[in-house]
Amino acid sequence: MIPKIIHQTWNTQDVPYYLRDFQKSWINEHPTWDYWLWTEEDNFNFIKNNYSFFLDTYTKYTKYIQKADAIRYFLLYHYGGIYADLDFQALRSMDDLIVNKELVFGAEPLQHAKEQKRSVIIGNAIMMSVPRHDFWKNVFNELITRSHSTDVLYSTGPFLITDMVLKYHQEFNITVYKPPVLYPILDVTCNKLFKGNLNKQRYIDKITKPYYYKYAYAIHYWSGAWLSKAKQKNKENYINTLIDMLKNKKLKQSIYDVNKFTMNLSKYDENDMIEHFSHTEYAYVWICILIGILILINSILL
Repeated sequence: MIPKIIHQTWNTQDVPYYLRDFQKSWINEHPTWDYWLWTEEDNFNFIKNNYSFFLDTYTKYTKYIQKADAIRYFLLYHYGGIYADLDFQALRSMDDLIVNKELVFGAEPLQHAKEQKRSVIIGNAIMMSVPRHDFWKNVFNELITRSHSTDVLYSTGPFLITDMVLKYHQEFNITVYKPPVLYPILDVTCNKLFKGNLNKQRYIDKITKPYYYKYAYAIHYWSGAWLSKAKQKNKENYINTLIDMLKNKKLKQSIYDVNKFTMNLSKYDENDMIEHFSHTEYAYVWICILIGILILINSILL
């Protein structure tokens, strides 16, 4: 059973103002859960006191984000619960996502995988686990194996988790939810993702519509706190703009069987990583449009 604990990390207890509302969303949506914010000092002491075999690797990481990545895996192994980056907004309780689950992850949008020339990217910005799961021991070993690399995505980040999940999904009970559940939007600040028919402004107009989040349990805003200050400022401005566009809109969320949004990791394709709207929903939209047109024509004739 995944315990009802929410883990988040930051350098200090002083969370930046633009992330505080996201932080509060986890507390507000989970009033009966424990909430733990871990600081850089807490993380160092935790590794030192509990996992000294990893301390040398941990202290030799040249980038703070590598330490922030690594600590989340050890916290989930040690305590279990949910880890979520601070730029994640909880839209509703995660209770439904952890029922009868041992390990829970989410796939990033298809465009992210295509940009990185991968078939799938399984994110490490939100993860859920029972305590002391053997999967994490394999992750610890892989962290040490890849510790020579300064490539964040490969050495400690989503590429590492993706590789581990794909390698061990048949050995362990691992659940990966499709993007609409935990990663419903693209990193809009990444211009490389917007090519061909994918126009950025049209996409932003789309993701600021309340219905867009009907299947979402959370939203990742891709703040990139580990990037350069200039890039981070650009992302911060984007996040604030998007929040302003969304804050006065009541997001329309469906009640549905979230288990239908899990990926088959032995056989998946692009359809598993794109927006999911059933034929029934499309038909319903067109029927509503047709009724509206008929009403308009009738009013004109009268």
